[in-house]
Amino acid sequence: MRALVLVVPTLVGAVGAPALGSANPTPVTAADACTAALAAGPWKAIFGTRPDRVAALALLRQAGRAGFKNLTMVAATPGQIEIDLFGITTYRTRLDLVREAQSASLQVTIQPSRDRFCPDTRGDWEGVFGHPATVPAAISLRSAVLKAGFAGAAIERDGPHDYEVEVAGLRSMSQGREFQKEAKTAGYRVMLERS
Repeated sequence: MRALVLVVPTLVGAVGAPALGSANPTPVTAADACTAALAAGPWKAIFGTRPDRVAALALLRQAGRAGFKNLTMVAATPGQIEIDLFGITTYRTRLDLVREAQSASLQVTIQPSRDRFCPDTRGDWEGVFGHPATVPAAISLRSAVLKAGFAGAAIERDGPHDYEVEVAGLRSMSQGREFQKEAKTAGYRVMLERS
Protein backbone atom coordinates (compact mmCIF):
# COMPACT_ATOMS: atom_id res chain seq x y z
CA MET A 1 0.00 0.00 0.00
CA ARG A 2 2.84 2.46 0.72
CA ALA A 3 3.64 2.51 -2.99
CA LEU A 4 0.74 4.96 -3.19
CA VAL A 5 2.91 7.69 -1.69
CA LEU A 6 5.89 7.35 -4.00
CA VAL A 7 6.47 10.51 -5.99
CA VAL A 8 9.10 11.59 -8.46
CA PRO A 9 12.36 11.20 -6.51
CA THR A 10 14.32 13.49 -8.82
CA LEU A 11 11.94 16.32 -8.01
CA VAL A 12 12.80 16.22 -4.34
CA GLY A 13 16.48 16.12 -5.19
CA ALA A 14 16.03 19.04 -7.54
CA VAL A 15 15.13 21.39 -4.69
CA GLY A 16 17.99 20.26 -2.54
CA ALA A 17 16.02 18.03 -0.20
CA PRO A 18 18.18 15.36 1.39
CA ALA A 19 17.59 11.69 0.95
CA LEU A 20 16.11 9.99 3.98
CA GLY A 21 19.28 7.97 4.37
CA SER A 22 21.44 11.08 4.57
CA ALA A 23 23.28 11.36 7.90
CA ASN A 24 22.63 15.08 8.34
CA PRO A 25 19.66 16.18 6.26
CA THR A 26 18.94 19.90 6.26
CA PRO A 27 15.49 21.47 5.86
CA VAL A 28 14.82 23.14 2.53
CA THR A 29 13.55 26.69 2.46
CA ALA A 30 9.85 27.44 2.07
CA ALA A 31 10.59 28.94 -1.38
CA ASP A 32 12.33 25.74 -2.53
CA ALA A 33 9.42 23.71 -1.17
CA CYS A 34 7.06 25.85 -3.24
CA THR A 35 9.09 25.07 -6.35
CA ALA A 36 8.74 21.36 -5.61
CA ALA A 37 5.04 21.75 -4.86
CA LEU A 38 4.26 23.51 -8.11
CA ALA A 39 6.01 20.81 -10.11
CA ALA A 40 4.71 17.83 -8.13
CA GLY A 41 1.00 18.44 -7.77
CA PRO A 42 -1.64 20.53 -6.05
CA TRP A 43 -1.64 18.69 -2.71
CA LYS A 44 0.90 17.64 -0.12
CA ALA A 45 0.80 15.40 2.92
CA ILE A 46 2.08 16.98 6.11
CA PHE A 47 3.40 14.37 8.51
CA GLY A 48 3.83 16.92 11.26
CA THR A 49 5.55 20.07 12.38
CA ARG A 50 8.38 20.17 14.88
CA PRO A 51 10.13 23.09 16.62
CA ASP A 52 13.69 22.11 15.73
CA ARG A 53 15.81 20.06 13.38
CA VAL A 54 16.44 17.22 15.86
CA ALA A 55 12.73 16.65 16.51
CA ALA A 56 11.93 16.98 12.80
CA LEU A 57 14.63 14.46 11.93
CA ALA A 58 13.16 12.00 14.45
CA LEU A 59 9.74 12.30 12.81
CA LEU A 60 11.26 11.99 9.33
CA ARG A 61 13.01 8.78 10.35
CA GLN A 62 9.89 7.39 12.05
CA ALA A 63 7.91 7.89 8.84
CA GLY A 64 10.78 6.40 6.81
CA ARG A 65 10.83 3.28 8.99
CA ALA A 66 7.08 2.96 8.35
CA GLY A 67 7.82 2.86 4.61
CA PHE A 68 7.07 6.42 3.55
CA LYS A 69 9.61 7.69 1.03
CA ASN A 70 10.51 11.00 -0.59
CA LEU A 71 9.73 13.05 2.49
CA THR A 72 11.14 16.54 2.76
CA MET A 73 11.95 18.66 5.81
CA VAL A 74 10.72 22.20 5.12
CA ALA A 75 11.68 25.21 7.21
CA ALA A 76 8.13 26.60 7.06
CA THR A 77 8.72 29.43 9.54
CA PRO A 78 11.38 30.20 12.13
CA GLY A 79 11.02 27.49 14.75
CA GLN A 80 8.69 25.33 12.63
CA ILE A 81 9.94 22.49 10.45
CA GLU A 82 7.34 20.54 8.49
CA ILE A 83 7.77 17.02 7.22
CA ASP A 84 6.10 17.07 3.79
CA LEU A 85 5.36 14.62 1.02
CA PHE A 86 4.75 16.42 -2.26
CA GLY A 87 3.03 14.97 -5.30
CA ILE A 88 -0.49 14.17 -4.12
CA THR A 89 -2.37 14.64 -7.37
CA THR A 90 -5.95 14.49 -6.09
CA TYR A 91 -7.55 15.26 -2.77
CA ARG A 92 -9.54 12.01 -3.05
CA THR A 93 -6.39 9.91 -2.60
CA ARG A 94 -5.97 11.40 0.86
CA LEU A 95 -8.08 8.77 2.62
CA ASP A 96 -5.80 5.90 1.63
CA LEU A 97 -2.68 7.84 2.60
CA VAL A 98 -4.13 9.02 5.91
CA ARG A 99 -5.29 5.48 6.80
CA GLU A 100 -1.88 4.05 5.92
CA ALA A 101 -0.16 6.66 8.08
CA GLN A 102 -2.53 6.04 10.98
CA SER A 103 -1.75 2.32 10.82
CA ALA A 104 1.88 3.34 11.49
CA SER A 105 0.86 5.69 14.37
CA LEU A 106 1.49 8.79 12.24
CA GLN A 107 -0.91 11.72 12.00
CA VAL A 108 -1.04 13.11 8.48
CA THR A 109 -3.04 16.00 7.06
CA ILE A 110 -3.52 16.74 3.39
CA GLN A 111 -3.11 20.41 2.52
CA PRO A 112 -2.77 22.52 -0.62
CA SER A 113 0.82 22.58 -1.84
CA ARG A 114 0.70 26.36 -2.24
CA ASP A 115 0.69 28.35 0.95
CA ARG A 116 1.28 31.92 2.01
CA PHE A 117 5.05 31.37 1.91
CA CYS A 118 5.07 30.60 -1.82
CA PRO A 119 6.28 33.58 -3.81
CA ASP A 120 3.88 34.77 -6.48
CA THR A 121 5.84 35.79 -9.53
CA ARG A 122 2.84 36.15 -11.83
CA GLY A 123 1.71 39.61 -10.77
CA ASP A 124 1.24 42.20 -8.09
CA TRP A 125 -2.40 41.52 -7.23
CA GLU A 126 -4.74 38.59 -6.83
CA GLY A 127 -8.51 38.37 -6.89
CA VAL A 128 -9.73 36.51 -3.82
CA PHE A 129 -13.08 34.73 -4.01
CA GLY A 130 -13.09 33.69 -0.37
CA HIS A 131 -11.34 32.16 2.60
CA PRO A 132 -13.18 28.92 3.45
CA ALA A 133 -12.28 27.30 6.76
CA THR A 134 -11.98 23.74 5.41
CA VAL A 135 -10.30 22.08 2.46
CA PRO A 136 -13.56 20.53 1.16
CA ALA A 137 -15.25 23.96 1.24
CA ALA A 138 -12.30 25.48 -0.62
CA ILE A 139 -12.45 22.70 -3.23
CA SER A 140 -16.17 23.35 -3.67
CA LEU A 141 -15.68 27.11 -4.06
CA ARG A 142 -12.79 26.63 -6.49
CA SER A 143 -14.89 24.24 -8.59
CA ALA A 144 -17.72 26.78 -8.77
CA VAL A 145 -15.30 29.57 -9.67
CA LEU A 146 -13.75 27.45 -12.45
CA LYS A 147 -17.21 26.51 -13.72
CA ALA A 148 -18.06 30.23 -13.88
CA GLY A 149 -15.13 30.64 -16.27
CA PHE A 150 -12.36 31.97 -14.04
CA ALA A 151 -9.45 29.88 -15.28
CA GLY A 152 -6.44 29.63 -13.04
CA ALA A 153 -8.37 29.63 -9.77
CA ALA A 154 -6.22 28.00 -7.12
CA ILE A 155 -6.33 27.13 -3.45
CA GLU A 156 -3.65 28.56 -1.21
CA ARG A 157 -3.26 27.69 2.47
CA ASP A 158 -3.03 31.01 4.30
CA GLY A 159 -3.04 29.52 7.80
CA PRO A 160 -4.76 27.00 10.01
CA HIS A 161 -8.38 26.75 8.85
CA ASP A 162 -7.84 29.43 6.18
CA TYR A 163 -7.87 28.28 2.56
CA GLU A 164 -7.83 31.14 0.08
CA VAL A 165 -9.45 30.61 -3.31
CA GLU A 166 -7.75 33.06 -5.64
CA VAL A 167 -6.80 34.01 -9.16
CA ALA A 168 -3.31 35.47 -9.25
CA GLY A 169 -1.52 37.43 -11.92
CA LEU A 170 -3.41 40.71 -11.94
CA ARG A 171 -0.75 43.20 -13.02
CA SER A 172 -2.29 46.41 -11.68
CA MET A 173 -5.01 47.79 -9.47
CA SER A 174 -6.98 48.86 -12.55
CA GLN A 175 -6.80 45.33 -13.97
CA GLY A 176 -7.91 44.11 -10.55
CA ARG A 177 -10.93 46.42 -10.57
CA GLU A 178 -11.91 45.13 -14.02
CA PHE A 179 -11.58 41.60 -12.67
CA GLN A 180 -13.82 42.51 -9.73
CA LYS A 181 -16.49 43.83 -12.14
CA GLU A 182 -16.33 40.63 -14.20
CA ALA A 183 -16.61 38.50 -11.06
CA LYS A 184 -19.57 40.55 -9.83
CA THR A 185 -21.49 39.78 -13.04
CA ALA A 186 -20.98 36.09 -12.22
CA GLY A 187 -22.28 36.61 -8.67
CA TYR A 188 -18.97 36.83 -6.81
CA ARG A 189 -17.72 39.59 -4.54
CA VAL A 190 -13.97 39.47 -5.09
CA MET A 191 -11.47 41.19 -2.83
CA LEU A 192 -8.12 42.37 -4.17
CA GLU A 193 -4.98 41.48 -2.24
CA ARG A 194 -1.30 42.07 -2.83
CA SER A 195 0.43 38.89 -3.95
